[in-house]
Amino acid sequence: MLLTNTYTPHIVLAIGAIAVHGFIMALYIVVSQMVMDMLATKETRSQAQSLMMFISMGAGSLLGSLVMGNILNIFVSDVNDLAQWRVFWSLPVIVGILTTVLFVFGFRNKSLSAPKLVNEG
Repeated sequence: MLLTNTYTPHIVLAIGAIAVHGFIMALYIVVSQMVMDMLATKETRSQAQSLMMFISMGAGSLLGSLVMGNILNIFVSDVNDLAQWRVFWSLPVIVGILTTVLFVFGFRNKSLSAPKLVNEG
């Protein structure tokens, strides 16, 4: 029954998107904790990790929900109009691309360079 439904391609895309989202969030959490371990001192490490998780999972989720709720009310007047949804979902994509570009070109920390594998001493 599910395979004959006209919404099947959309369901497959939705399941794929959820799987990719989970994978990316897991990597984000693990890598951000590793970077916090390298940047923070031993005394401030737990505070830095707690602050990062509060900002990304607590305040970030709240702020994102409020902002996107208002953007939804502005751009989407009819839930059946696909053109409005494209504009709505293009905004987070643009913000994500800009954030990635800012991070790639703005985050230069010499202390996070790869360790030497061979001791030259």
